[in-house]
Amino acid sequence: YSNNMTFILQHTVCQIIFNYIYSRSYHSLSFILGAISPLTSALTLTKKYHMELMESIVYLHLAHVQLQLGMPLKSLEAAEEHLPRILSHGT
Repeated sequence: YSNNMTFILQHTVCQIIFNYIYSRSYHSLSFILGAISPLTSALTLTKKYHMELMESIVYLHLAHVQLQLGMPLKSLEAAEEHLPRILSHGT
């Protein structure tokens, strides 16, 4: 992919994530349930274009949603799997 295409994809994924974060009250149930669709869309894009670091970031946002929905073990599993990639700067 060209650098321009990569930038556009990264921008789109970031926009999806940040729109869901700042669009509503962060802890309301409607916000949490409304976050699932944009996050899965972002996850689809990151997997399709092999954007591993962004994929891990999206997974951590999904882990937060799982935690808010009362699924702490699933949330912990996702965090343990994807946090090392983020902390190692995507390598």
